Amino acid sequence: MMVLQLRQIFTSLLGRPKLHVITADILFILILVELFRLLIIYL
Repeated sequence: MMVLQLRQIFTSLLGRPKLHVITADILFILILVELFRLLIIYL
């Protein structure tokens, strides 16, 4: 899932960059990484 998001971010950067879309995608990935980290710590 994160790989698909990263690919989408890079393809959107190649085209006409939309700042709000890129920012939203980066925040979404950071939240997923943080949730995964918390899951690893507490399990």
